[in-house]
Amino acid sequence: MHRRTMTGGIAVAMLSTIVAAAPASAQSPHQAVTVGHDALSTTMARFYDRQIDLARGWQQARSCIVITGADIRCYRTNIEADAAVQAFAGGFVPVSRRTSVLDCADRTLCLYEHISGGGRRLAFGPAQSGAQELSRYRFENITSSWRNNRRASTVVMSTGSPSPTQVIAPANEENIDLGGYSDRAIRVQLDSARS
Repeated sequence: MHRRTMTGGIAVAMLSTIVAAAPASAQSPHQAVTVGHDALSTTMARFYDRQIDLARGWQQARSCIVITGADIRCYRTNIEADAAVQAFAGGFVPVSRRTSVLDCADRTLCLYEHISGGGRRLAFGPAQSGAQELSRYRFENITSSWRNNRRASTVVMSTGSPSPTQVIAPANEENIDLGGYSDRAIRVQLDSARS
């Protein structure tokens, strides 16, 4: 039996996040850089043997995992992305489709482009916390389902206009269809998931 949770109607204050970029020469192959918060923004991610700019498009990537703010990795499948989280985070066991409709590694928040986990997937690993602007990853206004495996951590997804609200994503739960909140998330607020 799957528990689904959705709460809305709580007004939110607009958050702004400014991330300073290090010079390109100081970037390692797995580092991401974000410049500004406008049409010139860039978020570099590792896609196998090359860098892609998520702010401009995902290319052939279907699943990206934000391991840290400076380490974003993208893959063609969710299985590959979950294996990367498992290797990076010391052997966490990915959630099996037998226990959940939505696949998502342990201690990770997964946002899905379509209902029932369809389309592209953006995941935030256990080391990520704080406000995450989804526009940085070209994932704003497209989330239609989610899985929160961040253990004792509640995630707050904020929506934008016309009426800002919050969708609460309790730990160890999922929502396979956000209904009227689909395609409206613009940011998430992550608590620490290291517990």
